[in-house]
Amino acid sequence: MSHRIPSLLVLLGLVAGVVPAQACGRTDKDMGRSFPAVPLIATNTATGERKLMWNLMGVLHAQEAGYIMLSPYETGDRWDAAEKGENDTAQWWASPQPDAAHGGGAMKLRVTAKREGRTEIPLRYIPKQGVPDDVSFRVIVDPAEPPPEPPTLTVEGETFQGRVRDYRTFQIRLKTPLPPGYRWEVKEAVYLDWNTSNGDQWLPVDISASQGDDGLFFASTRGKSARIVFIQKRDGWQLFPDTVTLLLEVAPTPLC
Repeated sequence: MSHRIPSLLVLLGLVAGVVPAQACGRTDKDMGRSFPAVPLIATNTATGERKLMWNLMGVLHAQEAGYIMLSPYETGDRWDAAEKGENDTAQWWASPQPDAAHGGGAMKLRVTAKREGRTEIPLRYIPKQGVPDDVSFRVIVDPAEPPPEPPTLTVEGETFQGRVRDYRTFQIRLKTPLPPGYRWEVKEAVYLDWNTSNGDQWLPVDISASQGDDGLFFASTRGKSARIVFIQKRDGWQLFPDTVTLLLEVAPTPLC
């Protein structure tokens, strides 16, 4: 079930997540696994002449990167293309590659999808004997994959101890339903900041209630630890209201 995350917390998550893909060890998608670059062969029965019929394509999500290795069908043939290109849908780079089985002539095509749509990348297959053939690599770009849901801390008792990542949004799920007339409210939300000119001090945690889902809160913190206290609130006098306390260890967010 999806919920609306407050824009400030989204911003904090984005700031923490803006790192180079290489730093995360992220690998590009091998588009050739789903759609191998293998030609159909048409033969003229009268002359014995053969023609290679290439049907090349790949599928990516918006903001995803992929590649395909194109090998020549016969020794002496080779692939060729402009070194790079770009349009509204994708950006691509072509580079010659060694091919031990055919004595060279291979090419690696790398593609970065920009937004949903379709595009064709012009290539050329040049046989050792015969006429060069203009070939298109079709790229289908699906919508970007939705970001994962923030981790959820499910709190059932009066005290909860857990671990969260700094600058990353997380959800807090409190016990519901409450007795009629009661509601959950934030009594205290602070984190211990150890990197200030005045020494360690407690500073406010970013926290807000979910719209339309009682007992669900979104929060983001930093520092080395955090304390969040909720109270079962109702209108009027309350002598000893029930509370729930979260004591959280805050760990550094990895690059990925």
